[in-house]
Amino acid sequence: IEEALEPVDPDTELGLALAAGRRKVELLREEDPRKARQKLGAALMRRGFSWDICSKALDILLRAEDE
Repeated sequence: IEEALEPVDPDTELGLALAAGRRKVELLREEDPRKARQKLGAALMRRGFSWDICSKALDILLRAEDE
């Protein structure tokens, strides 16, 4: 139980958020960029990621999408 309650490393959590976000970003490719950011952020928040992690993941995922 104690192991399950230990805090998650932020880098590990960011990696998990990026993995979850990559699947969703493919589905949102045709959306308006602002709307896609809202939907992707909401999806990550529903999966339990903090806003700080979601914000970093959104920046990385959507920057990669623009390139």
